[in-house]
Amino acid sequence: MATSITQAWSALESGNYGDAQRAFQKALEQESNQTYAAMGLAGASLAMGNLRDALHYGEQAFKKSENPETKLLLGEIHSRLGNRDEATQHVASYLREAGEAPYGRALLGEQQVRTAEWEAGAD
Repeated sequence: MATSITQAWSALESGNYGDAQRAFQKALEQESNQTYAAMGLAGASLAMGNLRDALHYGEQAFKKSENPETKLLLGEIHSRLGNRDEATQHVASYLREAGEAPYGRALLGEQQVRTAEWEAGAD
């Protein structure tokens, strides 16, 4: 099992979601790097398809630090949950702070297209 926040991120990136989740939970409980631990738990939960857990941890990270990364993470989680307005709001805020970021721009565009389709009755 990963023993540091860096190893936890490595486990997440390697697809070892269970190890990553346990390591991020341990870091969160130890009150060290809480923002990144909560972001990691959100990412692991998202990767495992646990969208409600992802939202819980994403919101927890956002409350600890309203930085561009937490805004993009919440945008992605809300996008997967189908919460278009919330997704658009977080991603637009991310882009205002982070500048031109291809992934954020694509995610925002996707939400705008889905919103337009929904309003037109095509969703």
